Amino acid sequence: MISRSKPLTTVLVAVTALAFAAPSALAEVRGHFTSEASSTTITGAPSAGSSVKFSFNGGTPIECTKITYTAVMPAPTTNVKTLVPHYTECRTEGSGPHNVTITTKGCDFTIFSAPALSQATAAMDCPSGVSGMAFHHPNCTISVPAQSFGGGVSYGTTTEFGKHAITVATSIGSITAHYESGICVFLGTKHTGAMSGSLTLRGANASGEAVGITVT
Repeated sequence: MISRSKPLTTVLVAVTALAFAAPSALAEVRGHFTSEASSTTITGAPSAGSSVKFSFNGGTPIECTKITYTAVMPAPTTNVKTLVPHYTECRTEGSGPHNVTITTKGCDFTIFSAPALSQATAAMDCPSGVSGMAFHHPNCTISVPAQSFGGGVSYGTTTEFGKHAITVATSIGSITAHYESGICVFLGTKHTGAMSGSLTLRGANASGEAVGITVT
């Protein structure tokens, strides 16, 4: 009698273990960036009809229409990406010439996947000793130091030429900024900025061939 109950007990224990493990396994599936390739080079640019805009203290937005982001995904699955930004052709909205230069100084953006794709977070990281990303305007130099953003990032998936690509929409407020030089320092040195826009991230393998990338 006892010898027969042992296999049944083992089965019950195994079933119970699977019941508790199932939610954890499901959680592991969500919240990842995935690629069809074992190693992927990521490039990003503003989505069609979009640009990236920065504003400080609710003033005239700075609009950048020519932007690229680069990243490397060394494995088929990860829950974090580091995007290296390159900004050109930036201007205060409504002005003619490109009168704003953004110097990244080695700072980059880290984006994190999240089970709820509309509630992702991000951070800006800078090399040691760097005060932050600098915005050079004829009347002001603004520095944005390394910091974390508690939200304002959402993801989606689109298809281009039969390959999946990731869309990233940003609407980030409460960005810490410092006015460093120019007449704007008369307004004080510590201020608040915002960033908005939409970009599309595309993947390529080691041979430069397009590969699908997704976010779950």
